[in-house]
Amino acid sequence: LNVAENSLNEVVVIGYGSAKRADVTSSIASISEKDFKNLPVSGADQALQGKLAGVTVNSNGGQPGGGVSVRVRGFTSVNGNEPLYVVDGVPIFSSATSFNFSGLGGGGGQSSNSILASLNPNDIQSIDVLKDASAQAIYGSVAANGVILITTKHGKAGEGKISYDAYYGQQYLPRRLDIMNLQDFAKYQNEIAAETNQTPTPEFGDPSVLGDGTNWQDAIFQTGKIQNHQLSFSGGQNKTTYYFSMNYFDQQGLLLNSKFKRYSLRANIDHQVKTWLKAGFSINAGRSEQRITLADEQDGTITQALLLSPVISIRNLDGTYGGQSSFGGYTYYTQSNPVAQADNRKNTSDISKVYGSIYGDFKLASFLTYRSELNYDFQMTQNQAFQASYAAGTAIYQSDLFKQANNSFFWAWKNYVNFNKEFDKHNISATVGHENWLSSYEYLQAEVQRLNTNGQIAINNNGSTPILPQGATFKSAQESWFARAGYTYNNRYSLNLSFRADASSNFGPNNKWGYFPAASIGWTVTNEKFAENIKWLDYLKLRIGGGAVGNQNPPSGSPSPPYTQLIRFISNGFGPGNFVRN
Repeated sequence: LNVAENSLNEVVVIGYGSAKRADVTSSIASISEKDFKNLPVSGADQALQGKLAGVTVNSNGGQPGGGVSVRVRGFTSVNGNEPLYVVDGVPIFSSATSFNFSGLGGGGGQSSNSILASLNPNDIQSIDVLKDASAQAIYGSVAANGVILITTKHGKAGEGKISYDAYYGQQYLPRRLDIMNLQDFAKYQNEIAAETNQTPTPEFGDPSVLGDGTNWQDAIFQTGKIQNHQLSFSGGQNKTTYYFSMNYFDQQGLLLNSKFKRYSLRANIDHQVKTWLKAGFSINAGRSEQRITLADEQDGTITQALLLSPVISIRNLDGTYGGQSSFGGYTYYTQSNPVAQADNRKNTSDISKVYGSIYGDFKLASFLTYRSELNYDFQMTQNQAFQASYAAGTAIYQSDLFKQANNSFFWAWKNYVNFNKEFDKHNISATVGHENWLSSYEYLQAEVQRLNTNGQIAINNNGSTPILPQGATFKSAQESWFARAGYTYNNRYSLNLSFRADASSNFGPNNKWGYFPAASIGWTVTNEKFAENIKWLDYLKLRIGGGAVGNQNPPSGSPSPPYTQLIRFISNGFGPGNFVRN
């Protein structure tokens, strides 16, 4: 191991404060701006891929801007496994719901935006991942799946800087499945006819004179294009520092008609009001527009392209879509035209999101500070699944429209005191604080079938009676107390303790409070005198810790109240059993 001295003195964000890496006794992994700068990714969660041990990142279907599964040390909960994201102290809870209505929506988690789709990765200064329970316990009942702390860029005192960054790239499908062309398909059909004592199709009499037919993989896959533009201003003078950025991101996916766009603005301003008071605010405003494909559906575009016969053409000579075809009394098709489906199913998810914080830091003494912070997060989501009426061969598809509108609002108020004192060979730190937050979410959805025209995508363009609209409102609240203490002696021995108590409306009436203690110790072996002569060992630190964390999130589609048991008992052909509702 080659460890630089400055890496041990660097500051690590640990939640409600920071600490020197040399004093950390929990499992915390970090990456900085240089580790993911200029990566062609739409979200910060994708930038984590392959960067940190114990953090697994998978893309669900490859949808541009689509769902990304992040797992911190594997699966840890029966009710969702996505970690908690905290951006500059603001917890980001996902309220974008996937939708699958009448077969028009996506599947496999790809039909919703990534939770960090509105955050420009180029605005990020560092990412710290709390991987074990002793580090996560300070976030209590929302930390069971790990915590990812994101710190964005702030201005620095000095001459103002203007920066413009841009890149453009293309994406290609490296290989495709080897499937039958028209000649292979004709030979196969002739063999089946012989085996089943059927009359061979006349058009397949001499397969050698046939061409390749339709390659449906070529038809649905395209060259992906991606571009990103960012303009930022940063600097500061006297007592004020600032950072402003504007970003435009555009990605056209590999699958026909898949695309994602993001527009974002960010501002961070910090001002030294008095020698004892520093105040500031941050705001991130973004809008993302996503065109969703049916890549993961059982009868989706890719599946149909692999199963559809090469006999069928993409379009007929008159310009209409190709479809069901018969020769000699046999029908050679298994699925509908995937190009027609991609052109006529316009499924979109548009999200407008504004979040940030306002804070005041009060310096009570050289070793004691008090911070009061207000967080906010407002999001509006418009989901739409639309299929135009069209014909493909002899198959007729009726128009269908499903719309869903979601609004969510979150605010939190935190107040905590940080103590940090060094003297002789001792370093003592402590944090004590209180937090409460309120979250509300509502949705409204409606559907109409057989629209009068394809040109007006609206519920009131009804060719039939709209299905009865549905909607609901959900609210949750939480109050928390938390404390943390750390002690390091002579840069060798470290002890850290933390405790959090959460009272949540998601808990049952007889268990309104949850308690989450944690402890960890560390021993830096290489700082001992006996290790000075071990030349082959640069740095060695032993640590052990443990703690309690929880998952208070109500399950998707949970009954009322949300704390009802998740285990359901069933009987089937194999005997009695049970399953976990999620």
